[in-house]
Amino acid sequence: MAIRIQCSGCGKAYSLQDTMAGRQVKCSGCGTVLQVPAGSPFSGEPLGQAAAPSALAPGANAALHVKLIGIFDIIAGGLSILWGLLMVFGIIGVLTGAMEEDPNAPPAAVMIVLYIGMLILGIGAGIVDILAGVRVLKRRPGSRKLALVAAIVCCASAWGCCIWPLCLAAGIYSLVALNKDSVKAALGG
Repeated sequence: MAIRIQCSGCGKAYSLQDTMAGRQVKCSGCGTVLQVPAGSPFSGEPLGQAAAPSALAPGANAALHVKLIGIFDIIAGGLSILWGLLMVFGIIGVLTGAMEEDPNAPPAAVMIVLYIGMLILGIGAGIVDILAGVRVLKRRPGSRKLALVAAIVCCASAWGCCIWPLCLAAGIYSLVALNKDSVKAALGG
């Protein structure tokens, strides 16, 4: 009869031989060390759950890190797209002359080019962030590399004005978490 356990780090399920009872195994998905229950169907001890990982177990929080990275990327992407779309109002303001003329301000053509550039950057960065977040949450191949690019984009999004601190925090957290061995293992390298 097989012993069924589930990794507490990433949720991966295993069916192990009875001979593994009482031993420790390493999750191939995230590296969490699992204690295989010593019970048997005849001893009256429950089977099916691995012991909770210790605070020092590698990969114990890999699943949480993966979820947070994905969620942060999606939120930062949405904010970047929203910020980029706000540049449309700047373009309209310049074109309609609604913006007050400042004698020291650059010419209208330069302002339009700047607004269009920020629009493209905001939407582009947002798309990269959202794609990375979705791929990370689904644990698709190559998701770690795309998430690293998205984290760098978040950190470099200084042009995001009021959303910059949020994007910077998400980017730094993602860069640190993506370089943990347990997260590397959970995302396939």
